Amino acid sequence: MSRCTPSYKSLEVFLAVARTQSYFLAGEEMCIDATGVYKHIKTVENYFDQRLVLGSKGNVKLSEAGKQLAKQLNDGFEIINSACSTLKKDDSLNVKLPISFGLRWLLPNTHDNFSLASEFGQFHFHVAYSHTIDFADEDFDMAVVYTVNNKDQKFYDERLVAVAKPEYLETLIDASWPELLKHGRIVHPSSTEADWEIFLDKLDMDVRQSWCSQRMMTDSISSAISIVKEIGGIAVVDPLFIQNELASGELVMVTPEVVPTGFGYKLAGSRVMPDEDAYRFLEKWLTENCQFNLPALSQADVA
Repeated sequence: MSRCTPSYKSLEVFLAVARTQSYFLAGEEMCIDATGVYKHIKTVENYFDQRLVLGSKGNVKLSEAGKQLAKQLNDGFEIINSACSTLKKDDSLNVKLPISFGLRWLLPNTHDNFSLASEFGQFHFHVAYSHTIDFADEDFDMAVVYTVNNKDQKFYDERLVAVAKPEYLETLIDASWPELLKHGRIVHPSSTEADWEIFLDKLDMDVRQSWCSQRMMTDSISSAISIVKEIGGIAVVDPLFIQNELASGELVMVTPEVVPTGFGYKLAGSRVMPDEDAYRFLEKWLTENCQFNLPALSQADVA
């Protein structure tokens, strides 16, 4: 007797385990308990007559066969989701945005000058904390993705500048560069301190000897900017997100260097996106509108 092909549900559960690398997290995602997840996984493994998921329930990894199956299933589910969406009468295009890029730049810049997009339908922008996208699992046509891969084609190359409020600098014992780093409050947009480390490293400065013990960690670029503006401190941020503050003088650069990180933003599109012209339009619009000049500033060489 031939074995029955695994159900759609069992394959969904397998993909959830592959994504989360946990029976428990996959169970939460699929609204079943860990035992139910285990049964679905065994159904899939019995069909293929080999181990696909290795490790314990709370910490699993895929075998090579499991990785191959997960990739093929992702492609297949993406096609299935696209086929189901063709019956919708909605011609809108859903675009996922990283939170700081969305709130600090894109959304404020699209309300007046984005009317040309109507020829491709309505763009719906969705802000999310995640910087990644899984089109097989998420209902988006496109996504703006922050990428650290220098081989990716980016529409915007990230730069960093060090900024503070003029009023805050007046309170420091020494507001000259780089001495102010030893006296001022250093604000980090994440717990990793990576942005400041990249900035100082590109300027050939010793990171650990450059700043004082007065440091604040935040959860996003937007939070770091808010703290610098409202409480006071010094942060390194991409000038794309503070164009208005720099233009008005609300924030000033504490040193003229503009440091390219080698990272940036790209536009990713689902392979089964209904309108590729819309993708090309949005990528072109982003490329053109993200470009701006910071006059009379020196550019730090990339190491």
